[in-house]
Amino acid sequence: MSKKEKGANIPPRRSIIMENFSIVRIAVALFLALSIVFIIIYFVADDPWLAINRLVAGPFQSWRSFFSVIERAMPIIFTGLAMNVVLQSGIFNIGQDGAFYMGAVLASVVALKLPTILGVTQFVAILVSAVAGGIISMLPVLLYRYTNVNPIVSAIMFNSIFYYGGAYIVSTFLLERSGTWGSYAFPKEAKLGLMIPKSKM
Repeated sequence: MSKKEKGANIPPRRSIIMENFSIVRIAVALFLALSIVFIIIYFVADDPWLAINRLVAGPFQSWRSFFSVIERAMPIIFTGLAMNVVLQSGIFNIGQDGAFYMGAVLASVVALKLPTILGVTQFVAILVSAVAGGIISMLPVLLYRYTNVNPIVSAIMFNSIFYYGGAYIVSTFLLERSGTWGSYAFPKEAKLGLMIPKSKM
């Protein structure tokens, strides 16, 4: 076999950028997002440099501050992971907000309205919320498959339905009427407990 023929069988080398496209894409997205945030802060804050410093360095000033940021990011992280799973169907579906909210509401129903058994209540609450979220996330896909309804439109519709449906359940059956809108506190047996000391996680 000639050198020319051998060379023809060697696949072309991909560029470094293409080999690391996902990393580059994430880095560019983060850079653009932070740039937009910094520009907005610069024009609206009384002391933009202090505000930017608090935004960037604030979470690292204490153990509690760091995990407070992680705690607040958890719903977004898990919703993003759920969306990634749903997108494996090949259909663009943005119905995870409603699924997340209704899953949380149903988990609260399990924790507050059913008999609490340590180790069992937590498992049942997580299972119920996961199953409910999965079913809700599938609805736009099923509608598209069998009725050809635009999944984006139906997902937005379902988000509103399940958000207000969940709000009705909370306000009617779970609401603690003490001045702030929210459910009653979970009993001790229904809580997962703290996984990380000096935090709420």
